[in-house]
Amino acid sequence: MRIVPTDSGCGAEIVGVDLNALSDAEVESVADAQAEYGVVFLRGQTLSPEEQLAAAKRFGPINVNRFFAPVPEQPQVATVLKEPHHEVNVGGGWHTANT
Repeated sequence: MRIVPTDSGCGAEIVGVDLNALSDAEVESVADAQAEYGVVFLRGQTLSPEEQLAAAKRFGPINVNRFFAPVPEQPQVATVLKEPHHEVNVGGGWHTANT
């Protein structure tokens, strides 16, 4: 696993980690990187809603988002997307995070 700060000064990319198979040490390293850089990017992950929830629970309690529709197969995972009738992207003026 490598932690690579972004060129923009905002966040870091974490390379070489699989959210489906995190060790306890990797969970700690990802959490430490998020605390240091404010945001982390874990690109190229493929997770089902159940796998996404299991990975998220490794970092702390889940706060169910009441503003977005849950995915049918997992009520604790929300779908955040721009619908055709929306004029701006979701989160364009704000963001949500569970930290």
